[in-house]
Amino acid sequence: MTGVNTSHLSAPTLQALRRLDTNNNGVTTQELKTLDTNNDGQINASEGQAGGIDASDVTAVNAALQAHASEPNRVIFSPARMNANDSSLRMLNVFNRVDSDNNGYLSTGELNTALHSSSYTGADATAVAAMARHSGDIEEFSDDEYGDENDGITRQDIRAMVAQPDAETGQISALAGSWGDSRISRTNHTLFPNGVNSVRSDNIEQGTIGDCSFLAAVGAMARTPAGRQQLHDMIQDNNNGTYTVTFPGRDPVTVNAPTDAEIALYATAGQDGTWLSTLEKAFAESTNNNAWISSENPYSEITSGRSMASNIELLTGHSTDTDDLSLTSFATLRSKLTSTLGAGRSATASIRNNMPFTTGNRSNGLPMGHAYTVVNYNAATDQITLRNPWGRGEPLNAAGQVADGNDDGTFTMSLTDFNTYFNQITYEQAR
Repeated sequence: MTGVNTSHLSAPTLQALRRLDTNNNGVTTQELKTLDTNNDGQINASEGQAGGIDASDVTAVNAALQAHASEPNRVIFSPARMNANDSSLRMLNVFNRVDSDNNGYLSTGELNTALHSSSYTGADATAVAAMARHSGDIEEFSDDEYGDENDGITRQDIRAMVAQPDAETGQISALAGSWGDSRISRTNHTLFPNGVNSVRSDNIEQGTIGDCSFLAAVGAMARTPAGRQQLHDMIQDNNNGTYTVTFPGRDPVTVNAPTDAEIALYATAGQDGTWLSTLEKAFAESTNNNAWISSENPYSEITSGRSMASNIELLTGHSTDTDDLSLTSFATLRSKLTSTLGAGRSATASIRNNMPFTTGNRSNGLPMGHAYTVVNYNAATDQITLRNPWGRGEPLNAAGQVADGNDDGTFTMSLTDFNTYFNQITYEQAR
């Protein structure tokens, strides 16, 4: 059963409801009735206070209980609804700070300014990240503008999140809450906490934008000592809160240190430092540095026109060779994999969407419209190892479970399966 629409609740009340939800599947009528200690069918002020319910919320909570008193197993406050409520409180908490012109609307410009500001940290940063990412959805939650809802996010829009269907607020709440918080708390804010050893192919975690082909190329370089050193040396710490990144053959790009909100929203290397976040930020600045693209948020156009080939070329300074697997013999595939990886050069592979009827995953569960790092090829077993830059998302077995038992994004398959499920492969050429 799903939760019913509820009014906007305070943080103390949400905490109290989560204590009642001992099995984490939502607060049922029966669980809520435990607050009704005198068994008169309603929660009075003293019972609410004893249960941790804020005085301002007693009427709303009591109304929800009485409306479903005859349905003991009815979920009144679902986890998704409580998460949406919690997320809305976080957003309201930073609303005045973000609303720099005090007009009651959070515009795209104001949200982008906040996104790139280091003054928002922790939970405040995750709220900013969620609003910047989902502003178009949030501003539609209430009809409080004349005509189209396009002036920005209002307080009423944020409060109205709580009454939306779970599916419409799930991604927003996840980003504004535990998902964003986890990414920030897991990230070591030192550039290279372990020196060049911080640069690893298995610590790359893509964020919410589609720059998989860039991150797959970074992972391909990071698989070798020479590639790790090259990535490390691309980034210079200016010791003033800025970093200068120099891609081979390109003008240097200087960027501010990644903010908490950017880390919540974009790529991170977690405990291995901010090198990946910094590299991605410089990538956004470098690839979108032209008069036709707004500089308000360079991340917004980061995937525009970028191919696997162009990203390997950007990072290595070398030319590339791309093959369509449907037109490539196994002999050629084996030869190129052996020579490329054996020489320490990079390779990435991709799965195209099924056009015009796009589906989210291949039959084995691999996400489509996505690029992967080629980690290794074992000629003796004729198996190829790849990594999903999400840091998860692997082939599934017949039972729908991760085939290798560990969903860390790295997986091995036969070259026959690779040729079946993948569409394209790009190789770095020798200098």
